[in-house]
Amino acid sequence: MKKILTVLLAATVIVSCNKTSNDANVAPASSSAMEKSSNSGNKVKVNHKGNVIQVNASALSAHIAHGDQMVVQAGDMATSFSDVIANPSKWFFYNDETDQIDNSLGSFVSGPGTPPYGSGSVQISVSGSQRRCLATYQFAGMPLADISVLAFSTYNPSAGNGGAANRTGYLNFNVDFDGSDTWQKRLIFTPPGGDVVQNTWQEWDCIDGGSAIWRWSGGTFPGTSVTSMTWSDLLTTYPGIRVRVSDPWLGIRVGSPYASGYTENLDGFQLNGNSFDFEN
Repeated sequence: MKKILTVLLAATVIVSCNKTSNDANVAPASSSAMEKSSNSGNKVKVNHKGNVIQVNASALSAHIAHGDQMVVQAGDMATSFSDVIANPSKWFFYNDETDQIDNSLGSFVSGPGTPPYGSGSVQISVSGSQRRCLATYQFAGMPLADISVLAFSTYNPSAGNGGAANRTGYLNFNVDFDGSDTWQKRLIFTPPGGDVVQNTWQEWDCIDGGSAIWRWSGGTFPGTSVTSMTWSDLLTTYPGIRVRVSDPWLGIRVGSPYASGYTENLDGFQLNGNSFDFEN
């Protein structure tokens, strides 16, 4: 992210995200923090037994405990960085080439097929070197050791994917290995290309009992000679590893150098008890 945004977030997001601080013992994001910063003032949208309803923010934890998901629709998306600073719980479409929020980069559609939650999903199309993301800032300072569930679902359509059957969106986030809250690039989880099945929804477990494979955008992991680690190895090698606090960008990216073009649908992001349903 741009340095100016990091400076702004250092002064404001830290307060917004459950009053987290830059020390090594940052309180993890929780549904209660999101209740205070919901996408509808005192009301929060949830998928309750297949229906999108609005409930009091104070009731969100109970609905999540019963298996409901938080619903995100087009009108709930942040449209600017000031929106994100004011309400870090918002999601947004992000241009990873220009560091800009741009809601023309994706759309909310029906289907395809039967999404994991509800009846709709987010759809993103790219070409060439474009890198477009569905992102959020709401997990500032989350220690990786406190994450027990981390997953998302994708749909790779045979139509519009440029002919390659193994392309899929992938999760990445700004990482803090040592508690210093400096820019330390991103951790990346890419679903195994050989496991991708077209025209069907697939859920990707980013922990997988500790065996999920992660890479670092800096290449060789700091202090090591390896370019990939399991989730368990990350926790062992970097005991204080967490999502960065002052620039807690986390997103699912669609795009790499695909001159032929590529389309991907996204839904069902999960982090611990927080499940998100992207609805048209």
